[in-house]
Formats: sequence, C-alpha cells, structure tokens
Amino acid sequence: MVKIDLHMHSNISSDGEFIPDKLVALCAEAGVALLSLTDHNSTRGVDVARRAAKMYGIRFISGVELNCQTTNGTVLHVLGYGVDDRNPIFDLLEKEVNDREARANIERIPILRELGIQIDELVLKEIQGDKILICEMLAETALVNPNNRDHPLLQPFFPGGSRSDRPFVNFFGTYVLSAERQTYRSFIARLRKLLRSLRKMEEFQFWRILEYQLARARSSWTKLLATEWSGWRFIAATMTQI
Repeated sequence: MVKIDLHMHSNISSDGEFIPDKLVALCAEAGVALLSLTDHNSTRGVDVARRAAKMYGIRFISGVELNCQTTNGTVLHVLGYGVDDRNPIFDLLEKEVNDREARANIERIPILRELGIQIDELVLKEIQGDKILICEMLAETALVNPNNRDHPLLQPFFPGGSRSDRPFVNFFGTYVLSAERQTYRSFIARLRKLLRSLRKMEEFQFWRILEYQLARARSSWTKLLATEWSGWRFIAATMTQI
C-alpha cells in the first residue's frame, strides 16, 4: 500500500508545528511516498519542502490551502494543487489574510471580557509565540485560565463537555462563525424591512437607487460582516440609528 499525504501544514501556518524540511523528514521516516505541503494562504515553504522531498526520493506536489467565504458567510478551506508557488500573488494574499485575522482577533479580546471570560494577555502571548493571532488561541487562553472554569459559555468545551472533542476549533465555530452569520442575516432582514417602508414614501425613485446600490454592495457587506467580529458593534450602532 502506497502512503500519501496531500494535506499538511508546516510552522508557517498558525496550526503547524514543524519547519517544512523537518516535516518532509518525518514523512520519509513514516514511509510516505507522495506528499503536498498545503499551508494556510501561503506557499513560502513549498520550495524548501520540494527540495527536501527530492533528497528523500519522495514525489512532491506544490500546494496551498486558501481561506474562502461564500456570499452567505459560509467559510470554506479550498485546497489547491500544482500551484505556481513563486507567483507573487501568494505573498500579497498571505499578508492580507494575516493582517485581517490579527485585527479581528485583537478586537475580539475586549468583547470576550465583556462576556465575563478572562483573557490573560501574558498567557496569550506565550501561546501565540511568533505566529499570527487566531481565534483558536483566544479559546485556548480562556480554557486554560482556572478563573473561567465555571463560566457557563465555556462548559461545553471543557473535558467531558458536548464540544470537548476539538475545544479550540469548536469554540470558534460556535461563538464566532455562527454569531457572525446570525448578525449578518439579521442586518439584511432589517434593511429589507426598511426599504419596503421607504418605497411608500414620496422619494420613491431615490430609494429605488439606494436599494440598487445596496444590492450591488451586498457581496462586500457579506465579506466584511462575516469575517470581522467588529461587525457586531457596527451593526448594533447602525440599528440604533434606523
């Protein structure tokens, strides 16, 4: 039986542990005959992994894992193979995604604290190390803090809880993605209700133009509100003004 692994992350990814050539060396020890390095939004490690694979006699396919979202806010991780890892577009993509991720997670810290979840920033920095700050790191920081042990929102993620199989990832899916999708849907519903009312006003043509522009901008709104936790506060402020 031929061993293959076409979905691996090096330490270039926030959830990877080993440098690319070390990862390939471990594959060689395990008897892997075909592999692909698919770091999140980055191809920086591909060339190193390719050369290491050649040294160990392992067939290698260049790869990448792209974070994507549909227009309704569904998050997808798309794997790409045989990509041109030297294309500068990947450098731009990595910087854009990492910057956005870091900003969003910095904004999540005070929101978690408002919910009564204690976040020790020294512990968070230790967990983060030299990697991009991601939501799973916030979850880990919260769950290792003994002061949060009795917090009702965190109970499903502690050992024995209903979502304790992958607590950090499940925390993100439960309280971030689901909340942002609900927020976006509520926002769109309120906008539609508002526009229905405005159609009855004398300035009918003006509001038809506004509705058209909002429809055109919908994909941009979706991307913004589904990826940034700050969408919560933005929408709350917007709704109070309508």
